Amino acid sequence: MGTEEILNPVPQIAPPAKGAMPATAGFRMLRAASPAVCALALLLMPASAFALFRSDVHEKTLSNGLRIIFVRVKDSPRMECRIFYRHGSSCDPHGREGMSSLVARLTFSGTRKVGSRDFAEESAILSKIDDFEALFAREKIPADFLDRLKAIPLNLRKIEDSIKATLESLSESARGAMSKEEMDKLRAFVESEEKKRAALESELLELKSHPDFLRLETRNSIGREINNLRKLHAALIVPGEIEALYARAGGIGLSCAVERDLVRFGVSLPANMFEHFLWIESDRMRNCVFRDFMETRGVAALASSDSGMSSSDEYARELDLLAFLCHPYGRPPEGWRSGIEAVSRNEALAFYALHYSPDRAVIVFAGDTEPANLLARASDYFEFPPSAGEKPEPSREAGPRQTGTRRLAAAGEGFPRVDLVWRAPAFGHDHSPVMDLAAECLRARSGHLPQSLLDSGLASGFSVDYSPGRITGEIRITAWPVPKASSEAVENAARKAVDNLLRWGFTSEAVSGAAGRIFAGWGACAMSPPDLADALGFAEVMGGWASFFDRQTAVSRVSLDDIKNVMNLYLKPSNLTAGVFAGGEK
Repeated sequence: MGTEEILNPVPQIAPPAKGAMPATAGFRMLRAASPAVCALALLLMPASAFALFRSDVHEKTLSNGLRIIFVRVKDSPRMECRIFYRHGSSCDPHGREGMSSLVARLTFSGTRKVGSRDFAEESAILSKIDDFEALFAREKIPADFLDRLKAIPLNLRKIEDSIKATLESLSESARGAMSKEEMDKLRAFVESEEKKRAALESELLELKSHPDFLRLETRNSIGREINNLRKLHAALIVPGEIEALYARAGGIGLSCAVERDLVRFGVSLPANMFEHFLWIESDRMRNCVFRDFMETRGVAALASSDSGMSSSDEYARELDLLAFLCHPYGRPPEGWRSGIEAVSRNEALAFYALHYSPDRAVIVFAGDTEPANLLARASDYFEFPPSAGEKPEPSREAGPRQTGTRRLAAAGEGFPRVDLVWRAPAFGHDHSPVMDLAAECLRARSGHLPQSLLDSGLASGFSVDYSPGRITGEIRITAWPVPKASSEAVENAARKAVDNLLRWGFTSEAVSGAAGRIFAGWGACAMSPPDLADALGFAEVMGGWASFFDRQTAVSRVSLDDIKNVMNLYLKPSNLTAGVFAGGEK
């Protein structure tokens, strides 16, 4: 949770097979490796490789505050291009949760230069649409009035159908053979239904004379004008032109992700086409139009947290809300339907102007080209003044202190699961590298946790994920019970394993093996330009790209006592949120 992939959504997957160790999503760079690779990584990474990779990173800060980071990857045929904005779902205004996600979608509708056949004519139409939509929003109709108005025609139709069905069920001969008592009952039924109809028609006349009905007619008239203007507008736009421009330049993997602390746009281009990215993204930073606002807002509303989510997704959302009670991280990235549908185009443009500004942006490249040329070209495209107005820093409020275990129980269609979530140190905190190593120790196949869950036959798989954010972090254990195991038994086994580790700690062999896997995973990340670009950008937003390298050095200095002390500080019952999802087949 906490991440919404807008262009490339991640499909729901089945729980891993027994014994499988799902990779962490926390810092996005831990991978499995052989013992030999781990040992070699331990020997080489902290000293020579760290310095080697650091020397390949080039950076520049423009006068407007924009940061440019380039890591040279020799002989790479492609250039990984990323732009990060220092805001995410935790920055969404109250009552407008989902704003970051909505605005990120809207930036793909194009700019003054991209996506329009005639922007001067289009701009005039958009201005009229904005005016009419403001009028439409002012003509508010009480929900109970609309409900009554909609219910009357339905009830009239039910009365007609009831009378018709009753009369049709009686043939002419049957009616002629009816007794006086039966005829009286039939006549009373018809008269009763006619009285109901008369009462409804009287109510309808009363409603039609109400001021809200006149307001409704005005609203409908405005809606027809808006629809006519949209038809004219549709003829002036070129849908999907940003995506088409990237595709024609050889771009692949175009994506956008909204997380708690950041919004990321990314694409992979041929190495000699990186300037294409500079041109498109500098234009998108300055000149977005939000030309298909109503349609995009409708799509965002359908993707919101209270619109047709699966039972398992609803459980995951509620667990996040409970774990981050009264906390910015408790806001779902996709937002709430009511809040999204209330957003106006002008509100969205104001949010865009505040957050899509060079002083809020980080650009990251990973590939092979001359550093001086790339930094100079990036400066040429992005050296423009930041947007005006005060830009408050994203909140670092950690919310109220948790004083006891919080619990959530839910049921529905999907795979059963048990989650244990503890609030953990934020990115850059002294305890964060310790928690990196602790999480890797917890997921080790030879450790107490897999022995308690897998070897005992209680779970088919489990994962351990430490995710450090800008405000705080979380460490999460998720287990998938086998069909015959109770959720209570799985939770008790996991908590008992954690309690034993809090009491006794890890062995030096376990910590050494975990450190080896971390360094091997870091090496795999450093050798992959897409992963490296993402990791450097994430680190820069969280506190500086150098922390990507410093974090590895800090892990190598963690002691057994450090792990035991930090685990006891965070993995305690008073800091726990436990969730159980009793899934089932469709």
